[in-house]
Amino acid sequence: MSTTEHIALVPIEVMVNGQRYRREVEPRLLLVQLLREKLRMTGTHIGCDTTYCGACTVQIDGEVARGCL
Repeated sequence: MSTTEHIALVPIEVMVNGQRYRREVEPRLLLVQLLREKLRMTGTHIGCDTTYCGACTVQIDGEVARGCL
């Protein structure tokens, strides 16, 4: 993909800690990036980028998930 090619944003809605957020993001955005960069929630960390370290662990509907996937 060239740098001049436009990536269409997709609308998303998430609820984090009881608060609803609506954003338009690139489809390839990782959950950990959404939390840290778009929502400014820096408690979730980026560690190894391979799911091994667990620094990006979050709960989704009560289930543990890796935010870097």
